Amino acid sequence: MSAGASWTSLETPRLIADLKARHGFEVAQIIYDCIPTFMPQLWGPGFSGHFTAWLADMLHVCDHAIAISEKTAEDLRLFAQKVHLPSPRTSVIRLGDNISQRTVTAKPKFADALNDSFVLTVGTIEARKNHRILYQVWRKLSAELGEECPSLVCVGSPGFLTGELEYEIFNDPLTFDKIKFVHGVSDAELLWLYDNCRFTVYPSIYEGWGLPVGESLRHGRHCIATDNSSIPEIAGDLVDYFDPHDTQRCYELVRAYLLDNELLRHREQRIQDEYEITTWTECADQLLQLLVGTTAKSQEPSRNQTAVPVAA
Repeated sequence: MSAGASWTSLETPRLIADLKARHGFEVAQIIYDCIPTFMPQLWGPGFSGHFTAWLADMLHVCDHAIAISEKTAEDLRLFAQKVHLPSPRTSVIRLGDNISQRTVTAKPKFADALNDSFVLTVGTIEARKNHRILYQVWRKLSAELGEECPSLVCVGSPGFLTGELEYEIFNDPLTFDKIKFVHGVSDAELLWLYDNCRFTVYPSIYEGWGLPVGESLRHGRHCIATDNSSIPEIAGDLVDYFDPHDTQRCYELVRAYLLDNELLRHREQRIQDEYEITTWTECADQLLQLLVGTTAKSQEPSRNQTAVPVAA
């Protein structure tokens, strides 16, 4: 099974193919998304072509693709058609919502400078995550609410194509003290931020899954998210949605949940009553069962062989 970022080297699929030819094992590959192939404009120079070459090579050697969402599985099938390759057997697992089962929450030092009420967004600070729409929304909120405008806390490591946006935010009189980018947040600090934010926003342009949506609901916090790709699979109508390019709709939703406490409480109660949390242990169990099934199929006996038991 390949579960890591094996696309970092184009040699990986070729090495696997050589070993497979010599030793006869089956290959299971976790597919997180196919976004660089279909949306090259959201990545740094050269990355899309590199990733696409890796994905095509992996299709040659992969016996079982394990996607992290139905949408990712669909995208993989579309890619296979596009490059005229057979689509491997494909299964879907659901990722976990819990950040940690053992970590105790810890208040970040920077939290002392936040307003009593703050909104949280979690994800790599890069073009695909669409922080630009939140910048436009917070400009409007700051102009309208002044000192009463809550902070927006953006948690994530720097990624592709964000330098100009950060410059605008930090030099804009309306947002320089309202939007805070925070890197290197620990699990314990992230737990505190989820537990203490008013609600979360997830404006991503496209996702393979969308971990922060499930994490938000696991902590009982309402999430306003984009209506694309895999995101609606996570929680259905327990989330409020907007088009990733519709600034006005995003603004209206954020403003409504900032100003209407009763509306927010109603949403939180629905989350508490209806959302079914998935743990990472349950995710691992799903994966194990799929791999056991793959192994069992690869070990089916011929006429003159006895089946080899599969150990979980």
